[in-house]
Amino acid sequence: MLSMPRPLSDRRARAAAAPVLFVALVALAVLAGCGGKQGDGGVLLATVGDTEIRSGYYEDRLKRFTEDELPKGPDGMPMDMAGREGKSEFLTTLIHKELMVGKATQLGYGSDQRIVEARKALLAYEAGLAMWSDVVGNPANTLSNEEVDAFYANLGRQRQIRYVICNSEADAEAARAMAAGGADWDDVVIRYHDGSVPTSGTLEMLIPWGRFDPKFEGPIFAVEVGGLTPPVWTEYGWWIIRVDSEQQGQKPAREEALARILDITRNRKIARLREDFRAQVRARYKLVVEDEALLKCWQGLPEKEEMIDPDTNQAVPQDRLLPLAVAPADLVLPFYSYVLDGKEQRFTLGDYKIRFDRMNTFQRPKKGSMMGGLRSHIVNEVDQGLLDSEARRLGYYENPEVLTKVDIKIEEMMVTAFYGEIVTFDDRISPEQLQAYWDEHQAEYARPERRTGRLVLAADEAKAREAHALLSGGARWLEIVGTYCTDEANKRNAGKLSEVPANSTGPVRDALFAAAQGQLAEPFPAGDGRWGVVQVDVIVPGGPVTLLEVSEAVGRRIKAERKEQAFQDLLAQWAGEFGVERFDDNLDQVKSWKELTHVEAPGPAVPRN
Repeated sequence: MLSMPRPLSDRRARAAAAPVLFVALVALAVLAGCGGKQGDGGVLLATVGDTEIRSGYYEDRLKRFTEDELPKGPDGMPMDMAGREGKSEFLTTLIHKELMVGKATQLGYGSDQRIVEARKALLAYEAGLAMWSDVVGNPANTLSNEEVDAFYANLGRQRQIRYVICNSEADAEAARAMAAGGADWDDVVIRYHDGSVPTSGTLEMLIPWGRFDPKFEGPIFAVEVGGLTPPVWTEYGWWIIRVDSEQQGQKPAREEALARILDITRNRKIARLREDFRAQVRARYKLVVEDEALLKCWQGLPEKEEMIDPDTNQAVPQDRLLPLAVAPADLVLPFYSYVLDGKEQRFTLGDYKIRFDRMNTFQRPKKGSMMGGLRSHIVNEVDQGLLDSEARRLGYYENPEVLTKVDIKIEEMMVTAFYGEIVTFDDRISPEQLQAYWDEHQAEYARPERRTGRLVLAADEAKAREAHALLSGGARWLEIVGTYCTDEANKRNAGKLSEVPANSTGPVRDALFAAAQGQLAEPFPAGDGRWGVVQVDVIVPGGPVTLLEVSEAVGRRIKAERKEQAFQDLLAQWAGEFGVERFDDNLDQVKSWKELTHVEAPGPAVPRN
């Protein structure tokens, strides 16, 4: 990981933030769930009342943390989770979390109706997420050489097309038959095109390979030049496409474009897997949308409905939205249906009108999207329920990992509510108390020295020395950053470093503060194998501040310390009430955070140019 200047709170900010950081850490630890669930087993580390914290539980929770969420040391940096001190601090965090969960449960926070409803919603969300991960996300993470080679083989191909968009598949088939029979294309457009006409006045497009959804692009590149595609469905409607010509554009070398190819190929695979799965689910539950009702519904949509009122710049209120215009005789038309739990669920055009008339302006489908857009809107709405049923059918509602994640988030909600209500303290601060605190801590509020300069992060030492030599010879920084920089954030900032404080950390900071004003520092290793070059432009000296300048911050710090002390007192009280026993010697047997989270790369990283 690249080590950029990392703001380390100066002494005053670290001291002020310590209670808040601890509370935040406890809330994050709540993400670990409670004992006795997935991840238990192993050696015993502690008991909190009847709850055991074992090494399996400890490791399962520790690996869910990011590096920034790990316990912090006095310097504000994540502790070494391979050493006894770091492991002991994390165990303390888990013990505190169990004390909070135990007390919150005892006081009935778990049965709060908001928590009960939240559990239902979270279970549906996590079950769906796990299902998508298994059927789409994980398979898409593996790309074969054949998939990559197939994409690269087509890279650079461009096809010039003409098209017609129809509101129904039947019309699209008729348009195709008319065109295949030798009719003039303009006549086909006049008779069958239902969409809008571009400002150019022609229904033509240039289709470069790899830029469009594969389900749209695939048929275009599957037919011979001069051929017609079968009807192609998109959210705009049914397309009939004639391929007029093909050109071969510029094609980069495979290795130069490999990173981009991998990204695009993976995204296309995700889109294909997602659409294939949705189609399978719709087929399983026998989803049907009737074209006759769909057409009448689309015709009844309000014309050019605005979403934002130009006078108020707010959403158009419900009472000003027009209803769906449907003839009374058409209200009974079958609109869409599906089979759920063995029972057919049928909906008429009248049922949909009731729903539509209750929608707010952002929920409503718009007529401008054509019938295809209306169909997609309805199908996507129905999909939500069908996909939830599929997650249930496949057992994701009982999946141990899903249940663990739900428990994690529920406990977070419960303990957050509990903490906010149960931890009370005196938040009144007299002028005398403020002054006394300032007299003791004012040195911690001194402003650190800050430096502004420029940075280029090069791929390796040789490139960094090339950049350094060119800069020493008078080259412009913007040109050097554009040529040598390998870091997107650094490049977006045009190499600028603004107001880096002396108490930040990292090799970039060290190089910046080792140089004199106006000086170009020697190249230095910046992490991830990259090397950097910095120049110091401006040095802003540090210095003391007055109480008047920071009185609000000092007041917040006093309150935070009081609240933290009140919280610690409660934890001590609850520890006595539930009983806590620790077995820290067993911590030597648990894995470190790095051991739990490190994933060996399958091969060398693909360079991004």
